[in-house]
Amino acid sequence: MVNAFKLFWKDYGNFKGKSSRSQFWWIFLIQLLFFTATYAGLFALVDTDLSNLVWSAVYLLAFFAYIAAILVVIIPNISLSVRRLRDIGFPVGLVFINLLIGPGTLIFLGIMMLPSKNAEIDVLEDEDPSNDWQSF
Repeated sequence: MVNAFKLFWKDYGNFKGKSSRSQFWWIFLIQLLFFTATYAGLFALVDTDLSNLVWSAVYLLAFFAYIAAILVVIIPNISLSVRRLRDIGFPVGLVFINLLIGPGTLIFLGIMMLPSKNAEIDVLEDEDPSNDWQSF
């Protein structure tokens, strides 16, 4: 998981390589947990008294930080998706199917579950197998 996170940021602009299935799904899980927690925090802040100037400022700062975090990961996510599509042998133009919110996203995630053309790449090269999720 740590290696997938490191590679995600190291290869944020690499649209030519390949990414393993585990690398894609670890990043997906990390982002799902992070953005769900921060969205829940924003939702909890809405329940506070926003007529108070301090709480209004806190909510606005948290909201803009949430939007900034989304904007920061857009390019790395596109790059990771393009590398994953390249790894499974699909045309990289399929990355745009994800723009069809709902069915497009489900189709895209289904495509991302497919195994690599070369099964050896499904395990990160420098990943320690004992550090896998199955060891928990």
